[in-house]
Amino acid sequence: MRRKFLRLSLVIAVLLVGHNLFAATEDSLIIADLIKKSNEIYYENPDSSYRLCCEAEKKSQYYGNTQFMGDIAHCKARYHLLVTDYDLSATEINFAIQIFEQQKNYPKLSRAYSLKSILLDRIGEPDASTNMLREAYFISKNHGDRDGEIGRLINLSLDFIERNYADSAYHYLLLLEALQSSMDERDRYFLEQNLGLYYHLTEDYTKAVYYFNRAWLVADQQKMTDSKATICARLAESYLALNMLNEAEKFALESYQIAVDNKLIFEEEDAVIQLVKVYEAQENYQRAFDFRGRLIEVEERINKIEKVQQLKEDEYKLSLTVKEKELAEKENVINAEKLKSAEAKNQNMLLYFVLVLVVLILVFTVYIYLQTSKLNKAIALSKTILEQRNKEIMDSIHYAKQIQDAILPPVRYVSEILPDNFIFYRPKDVVAGDFYWIEQTADKIYFAVADCTGHGVPGAMVSVICHNALNRSLKEFGFSKPSEILEKTSELVVETFVKSDREVKDGMDIALCAFDKNNFTLQFAGANNPVWIMKSIHSENLGTVSPKNLLASEDKVLIEIRGNRQPIGYFEKKQVFLNQTVQLEKGDVIYLSSDGYFDQFGGDKGKKIKSKNFKEKLLNIQNFTMKEQQEMIISLFDTWKGDFEQVDDICVMGVRV
Repeated sequence: MRRKFLRLSLVIAVLLVGHNLFAATEDSLIIADLIKKSNEIYYENPDSSYRLCCEAEKKSQYYGNTQFMGDIAHCKARYHLLVTDYDLSATEINFAIQIFEQQKNYPKLSRAYSLKSILLDRIGEPDASTNMLREAYFISKNHGDRDGEIGRLINLSLDFIERNYADSAYHYLLLLEALQSSMDERDRYFLEQNLGLYYHLTEDYTKAVYYFNRAWLVADQQKMTDSKATICARLAESYLALNMLNEAEKFALESYQIAVDNKLIFEEEDAVIQLVKVYEAQENYQRAFDFRGRLIEVEERINKIEKVQQLKEDEYKLSLTVKEKELAEKENVINAEKLKSAEAKNQNMLLYFVLVLVVLILVFTVYIYLQTSKLNKAIALSKTILEQRNKEIMDSIHYAKQIQDAILPPVRYVSEILPDNFIFYRPKDVVAGDFYWIEQTADKIYFAVADCTGHGVPGAMVSVICHNALNRSLKEFGFSKPSEILEKTSELVVETFVKSDREVKDGMDIALCAFDKNNFTLQFAGANNPVWIMKSIHSENLGTVSPKNLLASEDKVLIEIRGNRQPIGYFEKKQVFLNQTVQLEKGDVIYLSSDGYFDQFGGDKGKKIKSKNFKEKLLNIQNFTMKEQQEMIISLFDTWKGDFEQVDDICVMGVRV
């Protein structure tokens, strides 16, 4: 009897599994088809695309199918970004990133990071946007997604060209050129176009013409009509810069003709602008006047384009009805199949009745056990509620960490600018008040280690304000000396907090360096924090350094240059920040640190490490590589700390020039 019951149970289990597997396959096909159609029509009709995406979401919830949650969130984030609903877009794209990370779907993760970079740019965070785009590139590169790698490099090079960062643009163009063998013709067009744009930006117009001509050939062979119109306009612009007016006129007219023949309104505007410039340069003022009139007509047509797009959307809704009808018919077929499946279920009801009898016997057996376990369940429920609330809090903190990580340049990017370096960065909590900062201009590399008031979430909030103030001081206000940058940064931080109804004295301590690549000098300014420079004992540039600021070994000397004894932010006895300059030699090493390293308790007597031990350690490790130095500095800290709790955030940076 027992064997018969086991065989019967096995048959029932197989039938149930088979039915569920078939149903799950049907569900996935329906949802996948909705997502596919949503992507196909997005550029023609975003609203209809969004409705299909929401329908896919409803189907997923109805069927309990979680396979496509990341794709649906990405689709919704894209639409919310289009209609400038940035909060909802951020929520959806972060959820998509989380799902793709769990699935380890790196091509889709790279695409999601690329979309988030657009969101960051729209909300006024261009540097964070660029860093996010870099992360998308590294994801594609490190996981063998060659198509994604090429696409991200095209975007990065164009991003830096549009921001007038020629050196960075050229770096990514070189990486892109190395992948030519894996490109399709469309990718090759954008490579040639971006190279031309780079050389036009750097005023090497002859090379710009060379690469624009190569892009023109690809566009012509591949029948890329709009791209051909665009590249003709760029050729006209470069020939005009070379004062080759006949060639400039030829390509401007070709761009204009292609745009008119194919009703490319925006390309037509670009071509007309170039024609006006060419005819003015030729002193053919009648033709210039005629095309100025044409430019006014084109601009009026562009102003009406929203009405035209609305009409196109109405027309497309009619065609969308047909597609939706096809989906409904397909769903009817699937429902018919489900009806057949239901009839099969009725035939198996007798088998289920046997299971019900067995279950009733089991229920009676466990009744007493269930009564005694009610109290345990209540306790477990309370624990679950507490865990859920704790999870919500931690999710918020981890999201704050993602925002803070976005403002920190990746270690890989730091190594591109300063190849021989290390960074020891260890927050006390999930988020930190310490941060490191690096930027470059045409002739200088700026780097700093900053320690904001507090740690954890409050410190992280202050760090975002101070980081933004540093960027604005350098890029928006154009200050170049470290002392000037700190002056303006302090002013911006005070302006931010003065708007509060209560008195806020938060700010930061910082050591800021500017390395001049041309004359090999280092300028420094500090707010409470110093910089240490390791030089040869035989260096000719030690005469200007005070002996009390020196710490020497047999062949090396460690120079300590102190900043102002005042913070960034509100300070009653504020003074002008001092700018100090040191002549460097090749092989010199520069060290910056927040005070979290020195203030750590530990050792045999539970005391602080203090800066003296740190500086002596630096002297003892000079014959090692920067990577080895980092490991030794971390080892000293961890050995000293032992079982003591970490007391503050830590950030130590070392750079060998």
